[in-house]
Amino acid sequence: MKSLQSCSLLSRQNLVLEVLVTLGRVVRKGCQVRFAWVPAHVGVEGNEAADRLEKKAQGEKEVSLVVKWSKGEAKSFVWGKVMESWQEQWDRGEKGRHLYRVQREVGGGSGC
Repeated sequence: MKSLQSCSLLSRQNLVLEVLVTLGRVVRKGCQVRFAWVPAHVGVEGNEAADRLEKKAQGEKEVSLVVKWSKGEAKSFVWGKVMESWQEQWDRGEKGRHLYRVQREVGGGSGC
């Protein structure tokens, strides 16, 4: 909780970062997230199941968490890969070299 609050990545960096990224996705969707410290799980609905899963995971080196991409995130990722490929083709290409000297970046970049 303290690592999340301070955005400190000193301990369990991968877990803290994954929680922060997931939290950002949830907040961008308009949801409000509240964290609460619960000193004991006894009698709190769902926490007994969390305890069982935690005990099961203790022997594991990693616990995987699948967070699906939003449509916008997927589109942004694919578009970035398309632009990378286009840029590589433009950099290595033989045609349009007179234009390449004017504009080295694809997609409207100034080339500066």
